Amino acid sequence: MNKNFAALLGWMLAAVLALTGCAPAPTEPGEAAESEPRVDVVNAYTAREGDSALERGTVILESVTWDAAAGTLTFSGSLPTPCQELRIDSSQSGRELAFTVYSLSQPDMLCAQVLEPFEAILELKNFSADAFSVKVNDEIVDLQ
Repeated sequence: MNKNFAALLGWMLAAVLALTGCAPAPTEPGEAAESEPRVDVVNAYTAREGDSALERGTVILESVTWDAAAGTLTFSGSLPTPCQELRIDSSQSGRELAFTVYSLSQPDMLCAQVLEPFEAILELKNFSADAFSVKVNDEIVDLQ
């Protein structure tokens, strides 16, 4: 009887090991699962070398619009002065895209205090407004 029990236990152990070997590998924390689509953002306003020496400021963001036919996301608004440069950072976490829109300027630079309008167009590849949520400066934006 002990011989049959040992054989049965051996077969059960072999079956468990074979089945767990077929399980998908777990993903690391913060790593997107293979099933999560990745959006490629073509962004001419991303951070540049030397930005850390500049002073960060705000922008007046008036609208964010999605053009599904063109695959573009357009940010419209104004910079506080003509001396400031526009920056847009982007990140993705699962099915959420986040954009941070801000300005940079030289510290201690004198500049006319007049608003400078801007329109920034980013191309989003593999994006669908139905499948993703979008945040701009920590606020959810409805692109429908």
